[in-house]
Amino acid sequence: MWHRCLMNRAAWRHEEDFFAPRTFKMAGEWLERNYKREDFFLWVETFDPHEPWDPPQWYVDMYDPGYTGRFFGSPTYGVHKEYGITDREAKNIHACYCGEVTMIDSAVGRLMHTLEKLDILNETNIVFTTDHGTCMSQEGDGGVIGKALFVGADGMMNSGTRKLEPPIRFFPMRTGICRIPLFLHRAGQTRTRRISRIAQPWDITPTVLDLYGIAPAPEFYGESLLPLTEGKRMKPRLCALQGSEKGSQLIRQAANADWLLTEWPGSGLEPWLVDLKNNPKQDKNAAKKHPAVVKQLHEAMVRFDPRAFGAGA
Repeated sequence: MWHRCLMNRAAWRHEEDFFAPRTFKMAGEWLERNYKREDFFLWVETFDPHEPWDPPQWYVDMYDPGYTGRFFGSPTYGVHKEYGITDREAKNIHACYCGEVTMIDSAVGRLMHTLEKLDILNETNIVFTTDHGTCMSQEGDGGVIGKALFVGADGMMNSGTRKLEPPIRFFPMRTGICRIPLFLHRAGQTRTRRISRIAQPWDITPTVLDLYGIAPAPEFYGESLLPLTEGKRMKPRLCALQGSEKGSQLIRQAANADWLLTEWPGSGLEPWLVDLKNNPKQDKNAAKKHPAVVKQLHEAMVRFDPRAFGAGA
């Protein structure tokens, strides 16, 4: 697959040959053709910044100039030291990722400039977000690169087509994966501010519908965030809820500014509670020390997803 990727991009010479800049360029051209419409809805989505992390070299050089070692554009998820990637090579992987993010920032900036030059920025509502982050062996990542939910004896999650060899270790989805940006720009907005209330991706659809005066369907779990942008108060949320699954193994989490609780329903594994305020490395299990916190966050997960915990089936 990696060889195919290299062949597909062999003729790329300019930044706009890359997928994300090309996509944002097309979005800008669409605006130039349609900006005089009374109303429009434009959705711009790119796969980047995603593996392979292979932006133009000048973006990598911003973060790791002069590197001449091995290149890992799409490294295996896992504990990098255990499967042969050195700390120096991990630094370059992080630089490639940062370069890819910077490339996306530049492309978004060009799209924003298009809105400005067409004189429609102040009358346009903008929502900017992503689906997840990743681990880069930074503080709190546990030496992990990628989104490794578990690893085998070799430290890898993706061990080719081989079955993972025991012992298998399970990891929480750390904050580097789950804390993502959400920017809302309202038409006519003149000031910026940061809002601390917990928001989640499922709030975006009700928010967009609210912009058009459309009530969301009653089965929607999310809620419009427009009141927050207008300086109004909304009922605070106890936690954000998230999860994933690989095969038959589920992972469920509840998190807020202070705590991150991870459970693996049906696995027999003990809950893993991280005290985010006092344990930035996220490497200690505080579950036994704070049973009341575990109970509160566990109950929130069960209310949201009872089937995962064997209730409501």
